[in-house]
Amino acid sequence: MAVSENEVERRRFLSAVTDNNNNVYLFGGGGGGKFGDTQYIRYNTTNIFDSTKNIWTHGTIDNTLLKREGHTATFLPDTSEIVYIGGCGNNGLIDITNLDVYDTINDKWNKWETKNSPEQRCQHTAVLTNDDRIIVFGGANALKSPVENYYVVLNVKTREWYHGNETIIEAPYRGHTATFYNNYMFIAFGQGTTQQASNDVLIYKIGDYANFTEVDYYNRVDTTPFKDNILIGTTILSIIVVGFIGFIIHKYNKSKQMKGMKPPIDTICTP
Repeated sequence: MAVSENEVERRRFLSAVTDNNNNVYLFGGGGGGKFGDTQYIRYNTTNIFDSTKNIWTHGTIDNTLLKREGHTATFLPDTSEIVYIGGCGNNGLIDITNLDVYDTINDKWNKWETKNSPEQRCQHTAVLTNDDRIIVFGGANALKSPVENYYVVLNVKTREWYHGNETIIEAPYRGHTATFYNNYMFIAFGQGTTQQASNDVLIYKIGDYANFTEVDYYNRVDTTPFKDNILIGTTILSIIVVGFIGFIIHKYNKSKQMKGMKPPIDTICTP
């Protein structure tokens, strides 16, 4: 059902994701609702923004879904599903063993039962790797303190959690951002145990399972520019060679045509 812009209720502490058709999905969150409302409430509704038609619609409302905020949303491009992890509800932290998954194609909610689930959390981040793993970083526990294990990974195919063994020191646990690119994860800003507001950007080289290494800089290994330079150089060289051959052929044909002809007057020597 299409809805007008002013009927989309205001809220915060939610994640927005985009599907393969440029639709933006907003689920859950908390806030004051419509303009003028003062009561703080949490939501379990889904608003969908069609960026091509510039209209809002509602997804199917499942009353069994717990209202929540501080969760993450991860879109899986291969299956067009959105995986929602963690968050805080009206009765505490949301179960992280049985995950709520939204099927964007069929407008349907499903449950994923996972194995070896980690500590429940909210206000964490989540990124999707190239091999279908969801990396969850940071988060606060029920006491609003940092969770013990900052780094956990969900294998989307097996639905099994992997737990990082390395200790992460002085990294933000909430209010940060996480970006995955070229097998590196960048954690920017946020609040840590020693800093209320961090201005750091941490870089992690992502391995298999839940293996990772913190690095001091981003080592971009990309042969594309090198290949492009080779292509450009080869093209230029080919043009030069073809032009030179054409010039030689032109000179040869011209000299062949002039053979046996009377030379121009200005080239005849005067005795």
